[in-house]
Amino acid sequence: MDLFNWISLGIAPISSVITWFAARRMRNNSTLQSLQNTIDMLIDKNTELYNKIVEQAAEMSEMKVELIALRKQIKPTTKKPKKQ
Repeated sequence: MDLFNWISLGIAPISSVITWFAARRMRNNSTLQSLQNTIDMLIDKNTELYNKIVEQAAEMSEMKVELIALRKQIKPTTKKPKKQ
């Protein structure tokens, strides 16, 4: 066997190892991209839910103010029953 044959025999395993490393890196990048997309989706959903909670908290505080005003209106007109 001459030098050319030895080189041709060595190129095949070396090129397959290089291909394996490149494919591995692409798989890792694809996985990272998928995870990033999932995180972005969760952040959007979390922001949407947070905004709904803030809106409902504001509505609740308005309702509490209205409830206090209604209690003040009702209080003078109602009489407490006498204890026997």
